[in-house]
Amino acid sequence: MKLFLLFFLILQLHALNLTFSLSPDGLSLLALVCR
Repeated sequence: MKLFLLFFLILQLHALNLTFSLSPDGLSLLALVCR
């Protein structure tokens, strides 16, 4: 459930900032969530 909420939050951030997924910080955050 918590993982789903984190995933939803990532999607919200991505929707607000399309360059989020291309930024180093974005990739780092995704790496932390995937762990």
